[in-house]
Amino acid sequence: MSLPNPRGGRWHCLVADVASPPGQRAQAEGPAVLGARGAGQVIKESRTGWVQRLVQDGRPYFAKTYLYATAHDRRRGWLRNTWLAPSRARREADALAWMRANGFAAPRVVVLAELRRWGMLHAALIVTEAVDGVALDAALPQMTPADRDGVLRALRAFVTELHRRGFRDRNLDLRNLLWVERGDGSHCVKIDSPRYRLRPPGDANDRLAREDWRRLDACLAALGLGWPVADA
Repeated sequence: MSLPNPRGGRWHCLVADVASPPGQRAQAEGPAVLGARGAGQVIKESRTGWVQRLVQDGRPYFAKTYLYATAHDRRRGWLRNTWLAPSRARREADALAWMRANGFAAPRVVVLAELRRWGMLHAALIVTEAVDGVALDAALPQMTPADRDGVLRALRAFVTELHRRGFRDRNLDLRNLLWVERGDGSHCVKIDSPRYRLRPPGDANDRLAREDWRRLDACLAALGLGWPVADA
């Protein structure tokens, strides 16, 4: 599916890392070529957007497209993400930038673009480098109890440190947490954080932090799992 091209609409490339093949294409051909459905392998899709795996010059990337095809879709987001507020794609990019700036592993954004007409958002695109990890909702059930306990302890430490630094994710599901195993150490990577909020570093016993933990608890319960007993 091609992306909309409303009369008077214009793509704005907010990020185009020309050191990367997607960034080069975005500058040379326009970002729509990366965001149109069919540009890569579709991983997830709905009426309002899709995620695709792109391979450019032998390197993998993920492209997420947000689509506001109808006037109703655009009106619904007036104060949230289509007008007078950052797009979801831009919020995701900001969250990843914050994580990288604060010492957390996070995918690098190579393209960020918005299609607007008279300031109203019609579509948005974010392209990131792929992370060689497995989503925890898929990985945890396949692990031995001992390995799973170790990963859950690492996850608890990761979220605790995010909160201590002031980050509240508000989208803290196991499917949006990747477990990366590398020779120099394993770690968690958080993706898809368009609803994040920042608080002053330090105390992390506020409502948003507690909601993050409740969301994780519910995800684990849905898999028939729980935190290691010593950490509960």
